[in-house]
Parts: sequence; structure tokens; C-alpha cells
Amino acid sequence: SFAAAANSSYLIKLFGALQSAATTTGAVLAVDIPSGSVVGQAYVSSSATAVQVTEQIADNATTGVTTGVRAANTNVPVHAWFRVDIGATGGTVQLQFRSEIAGSAVTLKAGLTAMGRRAI
Repeated sequence: SFAAAANSSYLIKLFGALQSAATTTGAVLAVDIPSGSVVGQAYVSSSATAVQVTEQIADNATTGVTTGVRAANTNVPVHAWFRVDIGATGGTVQLQFRSEIAGSAVTLKAGLTAMGRRAI
């Protein structure tokens, strides 16, 4: 997470890995913002030859589903980008993630690399 200034824009990229308890459970990544708008995409490898994509279209609103991962309890690459335009209220921008299936665990692994830049 980071503190965002009011009336400012940011570009955020994330690289890392996640693990899912089951091959049929995917994950969604998004960012929570204090005000304004956000758009982005998260990519998760679902098999040796396919990638699943979810889109963030507003604060706490995503579209698309990731239907699973290539192997359970194994590191699976994840990559995401977000364009955040903060409105009149500045505050904390925070990464969020969740399992696609209630009751099936997904873990974002340590060592996540996040890069951000304030846009002009």
C-alpha cells in the first residue's frame, strides 16, 4: 500500500507468484482507492499454454474470472497493472486479492514486486 495525493495519477505494476489449494481455483487482484477511478488487468497462468485475465473497472469492481491454475500448491506467476486516478480525497491505495471460489484458499506469496510511478 502507499499514500496517494489528492488529484493525482499513478501507474502501478505487480509481479510475483500465488498458490491455490486446488487446480480449479483461480484468483483476482485489484486495488482499493480512497476516491477517483481505477482501471487495470491481472494475469494468472491457468495451464502450460493459457493465461486467465481479470479486469478492474472501478474501485472494488472486477470483471472476468480465472478458472484455475496449472498445479495446486505450486507457485504460479501473476502479473498485474493498474492506472489509478485519485479524486479530491487522497489516502491509502492498497492491493487486494481474493479466491475465485469461496472456501478454497489462495495465497499471494512473499517476494511480490510492486513498482509505481506518479503520472504527470
